[in-house]
Amino acid sequence: MIDPKLKDPGTIVAEVLMSRTMFAGPHILLEGPSDSRFWKMYYRQDVAQIVICGGKSNVIASVLRLDVQPVPQVLGIVDDDLDYFLGRTLPSRNLISYFEHDLECMVLSTGALEDTLQHLGDDAAIANYEGSQTTIRDAVITRSIVFAKLRLISAVQHHHVDFNKFSPWKYISRTTWTLNVRDLINDYARESGQSPTDIETLYKAAPEGPVWRLLQGHDTIDIVAISLSGIFHDAGATPGQVFSHMSLAFHSGKYLRSTTLFAQLSAWEAAQQISIVRNC
Repeated sequence: MIDPKLKDPGTIVAEVLMSRTMFAGPHILLEGPSDSRFWKMYYRQDVAQIVICGGKSNVIASVLRLDVQPVPQVLGIVDDDLDYFLGRTLPSRNLISYFEHDLECMVLSTGALEDTLQHLGDDAAIANYEGSQTTIRDAVITRSIVFAKLRLISAVQHHHVDFNKFSPWKYISRTTWTLNVRDLINDYARESGQSPTDIETLYKAAPEGPVWRLLQGHDTIDIVAISLSGIFHDAGATPGQVFSHMSLAFHSGKYLRSTTLFAQLSAWEAAQQISIVRNC
């Protein structure tokens, strides 16, 4: 099997065409391995097959090539990222995206967040925090939106900033769960070649929502993991462990059916006269 990071649209199309010689059913094109792990809880493996494409652009380009051939019953599922804010739309009826920013934010936007905190966190510490501060959900959003607005600024202003340099783990204290906004904005300004004053002006003008379309999933999962490595649980939890628990809570809570993505998926299934999703 080809490493998804080495794939391009040509190899993905060839993979689908080769698979079709042995399996005539639907093919679901996904961005990466984490998407595949998530969707394996839902799709009917006797009816459909997953193809990991190594990124959003590969999914889109591959679906467009397969549309032209045409190859029936191919569906691409991608993150919205910041498309909503940038006015971008998907170029094929065989492409759907999460209504939220990405897969992680779709999961985070539901009660799976609270279910995970209850499972991994210290109940007394969480109750004490919410009694004296605010809900954990609101606290997570307040921290994550700072990173999200800077990501949007970078996209709109074409700053081309590498956000791997701005991990929440670098700017949020594990012991107090406080975010050093000043250092974050100063570092962003330095990396983008702008003045801190100019970045603060852009930051104040940036939209505050819709929240789950703006927040970035990996940043937000990191922020939850930081809280579970400090004030809410000193044993620690990695981002991967947090999202794994959250995905299971999402599945157990049957939250998928309430999402906009599920409505899009159901509409595509109806148009194709097939059913690829298990009861959820």
